[in-house]
Amino acid sequence: MIESLIAPVSEWLIKKGQDKIKESAEFQNTRLAIRQAVVRELRLNRAFIDEVIKLKEDVTGLTLAMAEELEVSAFNKLEDSFMPIELFFDCERPALDEESSDGQFLNWASQLENEALWVERIYMRLRILRARWRCSKVPKNKSVQYVRWLIDTWLKQQTNRNRTF
Repeated sequence: MIESLIAPVSEWLIKKGQDKIKESAEFQNTRLAIRQAVVRELRLNRAFIDEVIKLKEDVTGLTLAMAEELEVSAFNKLEDSFMPIELFFDCERPALDEESSDGQFLNWASQLENEALWVERIYMRLRILRARWRCSKVPKNKSVQYVRWLIDTWLKQQTNRNRTF
């Protein structure tokens, strides 16, 4: 599905250039559809992470099953298109709640200057998490909580943006 959205953007990008396509209604609709696909994918991944966090004991089989279910296909398709993800994720980075957020998470997030870098970090950390779970290496709770925090913070920004439209 997402490939059918990306293909025309590649053509528009080559023919018209990045600045021109951003103004078109077709691109805006495509951008919205791609962003919604990523939102759905991250909500699903957040639910899988929550299930693993709930575990009170080491249940390797369940953790492995969750690893297999973690979804990164929407983002992979964007990466495979070789288009700059900044075309689709061009907003400011999420606002950080410094009072209720872990100081180390805030420090790590300070390197993420824009939304595109934030989304890339989410997917990088999801892939690392999935790889650790697949080899039955249970990551430290801090690592899992960091991925959860990244997703939550970005999804909160999406919810707030949708309310303003």
